[in-house]
Amino acid sequence: MSDWRSSEGWRLIPDSRTPDPPDGEPGPWRDRSGAVMHGVYERVFRAVESGRPAYVEGVAAWHGRRLWSWSGPEMPRFRDPRVSPWNPILAQGLRAEDAEHTPYRTPSWCDEWIADALLRNLKPYGRFALPYKAAMDWCAEAGRAGLVYRATPETASGDASDGADRRLYIVAAITQTYGEAFDLDALIADYQDALPEELAEPQIDALQRHRDQSIALRYVLADDADERFWAAPRAVRGLTLGYPPTATAARILAEAEPAAGSPHPRRPYGPVATGPLGGPGHPLGNGRTNGPQMIRVPECRHPGRPHARVADMTPTTFATISRWIDRSWPVDMPRGTHPGSPAELERFGYLIAIAYRAYVSSDPVLRVPISDDPDAEGELHRYVCCLLRGMSKDPREIHLDALYARRMAWS
Repeated sequence: MSDWRSSEGWRLIPDSRTPDPPDGEPGPWRDRSGAVMHGVYERVFRAVESGRPAYVEGVAAWHGRRLWSWSGPEMPRFRDPRVSPWNPILAQGLRAEDAEHTPYRTPSWCDEWIADALLRNLKPYGRFALPYKAAMDWCAEAGRAGLVYRATPETASGDASDGADRRLYIVAAITQTYGEAFDLDALIADYQDALPEELAEPQIDALQRHRDQSIALRYVLADDADERFWAAPRAVRGLTLGYPPTATAARILAEAEPAAGSPHPRRPYGPVATGPLGGPGHPLGNGRTNGPQMIRVPECRHPGRPHARVADMTPTTFATISRWIDRSWPVDMPRGTHPGSPAELERFGYLIAIAYRAYVSSDPVLRVPISDDPDAEGELHRYVCCLLRGMSKDPREIHLDALYARRMAWS
C-alpha cells in the first residue's frame, strides 16, 4: 500500500453515516485544499494493467485522524445506498491501532447505531442488542419501516418485574429478494473483473442462486437462519451486511492465499505494496512462509439462543480472560484501562477484540494461549468467539482483517 499519510489523490465520498466530529482540536490530516479530513476517502494506488483490475485504498477519517483503512480491487459498477465502507466500521466498532479518538462513546454505541441504520434503510441486515424498553420501541418502528425481525429475550439477571434490566437480541432485515434490492448484474460483472476465475465463479454462482431469495425469509425467519448465514459464501454475507464489495473481494483473496507454500497461481491479481522506505514492494502473497497462518474460527453451539455476555462471566472465567488480555496486549499500544469486574469489562469490550486480533494473527509457536490448560483451549476459544458475536463483533472479520494487514506487512 502507498503511504496513507500523504494527502495526494484522496477523493471524498459523501455519506450520511459519517459520525459528527467531536469538540476539540482536529487531528493532523488535511486534504490538498487544507481542509480537515472527515469522512470516507478513496484513491487509486495501482491503475488498470493488462489482465489486472485497478486497486484502490480507502480511509475513514474522523476529525482529522485515521479511524480505519483498507484496500482491494476496484469495483466501479456496483453502487447501492445500503452499502458503505462505514457499515463494517461503525457496526463493529473498528479502530486502527493508532487511533487516538473514536466516535464510540458508550459500550452500546455500535448496537444503537445498527438499530438506527436499519430503520434509516442504511443497512439491509443487522444484529444488535438493546435494553428491553428501547428494543420494544425499536420493534414498533421496524414494522413501520417495513423490516422483518426476530427478537430473543435475555434471561432476566435481576428482580425487576418490568424487564428494565434485560436486553433483547434482535436480528432484522429488509423483505425484498436480493434481485429486487440490489443490482446483481453490476455486482457480478465487478467480481468477474476483480477476482481470478476460480475464485469468482463460486461467489457469482451464490449471488445468482440468491437472486430470487428473500433476505428476511432466508436469514431472519428460517429455523436455521444463523447457520445459513454463516455458511453462505463471503460475497453473499458481505452484501447482506451492506459491506463494500471492494473489501469483500480483498477478504476472498486473503482467504484463498495458502498459509504456507507457493502463492496462489493467479496471484498477479493481488495488490502491490510499497517497501518500508517508499520503494517498490512485492505482490501480496509472494511465497514467503514466515507470515501469519490461518486458524479455524469456531462456530457457536446454541441455535436460537443469545450469545454469551461478558457481564455474565464467572469470577474464574473473568480472571482467565483478563490474564489473557494482559498477556496479549501489543507492547506499543496504550492500554488505558484495566477492568476489575465482568460488568466493567463489558463496557470496554474492544479489549477482548484487540486481544483476539493478536491471537488469530500470531504464529502458532508464539501465540499467547487463552488458558494455561491445553485441554480447555478449544472451548475457551469458542467462548471468546461467542462473546465477540454477542458484542456484534464478527470474529471471522477480525481474523481476516488481521491476516490481511499482516500479509500486506510481509509483502
